[in-house]
Amino acid sequence: MVASVLALTLTPELAVANTDPVPSVGGIRAIELPDGTHRVTLTRESQPKSERPTIDRLVAEAKSAGADLRPALEKYARDFAAANPSQVADQPDGPAYYPPVKIDGIRIEELIDLGQVAEDEGIPHAEAINRYAWQTTLQAVHNKLESTFPDEASGTSLLNDGRTARIGFKGKIPELALRLARTLPGEVELIGDKGFSKKELRETLESSSKELGKRAEVAGYVGKYDIETGVIHFEVEPQKGLKDPGRRAAVLSALRLQPPVNPRMRIEINISDDLNLRPAEGVGQKAGVTAAGRKAGAAADDPYLRGGGILASGTTGTVWKCTSAFNLIRSDGYHSTTSARHCWELSGDQYWFYFNHPNYTGNRTTLGFTQNASRQYDFSRLVQSGSVNLTFTRTFYAALNRPRYVTANGTSPVEGSRVCFFGRTSHDADGEYTCGTIVESDVTYRMTGMSGDWFGGIRTIFDGSPPPVTQGGDSGGPLWYGNTAWGITSAAGGTSLFVATDRINDADGLGTSWNVWTCPTC
Repeated sequence: MVASVLALTLTPELAVANTDPVPSVGGIRAIELPDGTHRVTLTRESQPKSERPTIDRLVAEAKSAGADLRPALEKYARDFAAANPSQVADQPDGPAYYPPVKIDGIRIEELIDLGQVAEDEGIPHAEAINRYAWQTTLQAVHNKLESTFPDEASGTSLLNDGRTARIGFKGKIPELALRLARTLPGEVELIGDKGFSKKELRETLESSSKELGKRAEVAGYVGKYDIETGVIHFEVEPQKGLKDPGRRAAVLSALRLQPPVNPRMRIEINISDDLNLRPAEGVGQKAGVTAAGRKAGAAADDPYLRGGGILASGTTGTVWKCTSAFNLIRSDGYHSTTSARHCWELSGDQYWFYFNHPNYTGNRTTLGFTQNASRQYDFSRLVQSGSVNLTFTRTFYAALNRPRYVTANGTSPVEGSRVCFFGRTSHDADGEYTCGTIVESDVTYRMTGMSGDWFGGIRTIFDGSPPPVTQGGDSGGPLWYGNTAWGITSAAGGTSLFVATDRINDADGLGTSWNVWTCPTC
């Protein structure tokens, strides 16, 4: 249980008064809100409508037959690929589980993920498509605005169960934002004059985290920011000897940090008895697979090394520890794979076995953890080092025995978006994986009992059962949506944290020459 009994708020003494007249954007007069911000709302009725005739037909047919929509979508995609081979994209690393087919402009993999979202949220599959299929277009708009206005964009979120998008700015709402928002098939709220940018929030969060990490009183912490309010919040677990209630005030006072330079932002610190945050690494568990997975995986050996494979230690690879994430490529064409850095640090083993899914006993290769693990993020690079070499691919296992191509590496996810993860502990039967909601897109943390301070975390809430959160052995596994890579499993316990894959080519990641290996044309 987490108990927060004291809180500290840090903010400059300056007050900011908004004296600007109520602005207009593209001829639309903004509404002034009580907090001094301004809002322009594009109602759903005024926005473009999503036309999905084929999906609508399949929905109607499935409903009439009393059947699930997912098998109907899968059959349509496979039938279309078989009948129209010239219209299907090439798959250079061998066929994936689903053919590269779009239905009404939406990739089949994304439609299947929305079926899993529906199952986890307890809503019909068709409803999940109606609510969330536009998040891919929203992400593209968000990326464009962040790249065009890096010092002004203050974050994008998907709200109201996927029905509303909110896009914020430090100052005035740019007319480009209005033009792009008008292309989205959903309600959009444009918020101006928030007084802070996402860039400022991220930089203040990371600098404050580095400062907090130096304090001897701190055993563990989680830091995040709120793009709506500009509050940077830390939950801090003190060292064991400082948890006595009588000492809390002194501990809190000692944790006083430098206030943000921007007066519209502030820092809050809470003291917690137990963050319940631990590495999602398996310990002492046997490599293997359930009866369902073993039956489904009775195919011939797979010669490829994919993301989402099983990582095991021990002289014969009988003790599995973690899951791999995505394969990487260096600027000169050299390949590696990746997993959580803490897997290597906790195990003390430099060499592990990698197993792909069809055969857990003979189809394996040896991987070695390299010495250029990230200094700031919870991921590490692994290279093949044994006598058996598998072929690196641009694919990952999105579920047991179900490879999928990576076509893009995601950047700066929209909060409220749906994403999915696969991990060896949580998903040991054929076809299993879990989808949830991104609630924070930049999180910093130190897991209690570990020395490293980590950055670039994506915190995700999973509503499905099982599992409610990631578990030991899931560490290093992939986080994705559709065919876009988003993260690498890091922490479990009271929350699920994934380090963002867009940090891989950061100077403090693996270096600017490394990135997720993608196939944009697949």
